[in-house]
Amino acid sequence: MGRTGGNSIRLPGEIQAAASGHHIVLSIVARAADNNQSRFAVAYSTNEVGNSGWRWFDASAEWSVHTMEYDVPVMKDGRGDFAGILADGKDHPGTEFCYLAITIS
Repeated sequence: MGRTGGNSIRLPGEIQAAASGHHIVLSIVARAADNNQSRFAVAYSTNEVGNSGWRWFDASAEWSVHTMEYDVPVMKDGRGDFAGILADGKDHPGTEFCYLAITIS
């Protein structure tokens, strides 16, 4: 329902239904572009009953896994869940991503 300055990935309905009312771990593999250091944030949004807020990470020149956890509220109407990625801004180098996974427990 709202816009951000980042990018979002709409998750399949099966993930939304499975995550509803459960604990999730969102993992993303990232590295700083140009062998430098960068910052980025990720978020999980239900687009309806809450979101994790942006969780910030520092990326180095080496590929590494960054994880965040979130207790997903129970959905009401199921308007679609999203994973969001936000860059740190114009004054910082870019970040490369190669993998995103959501584990539901």
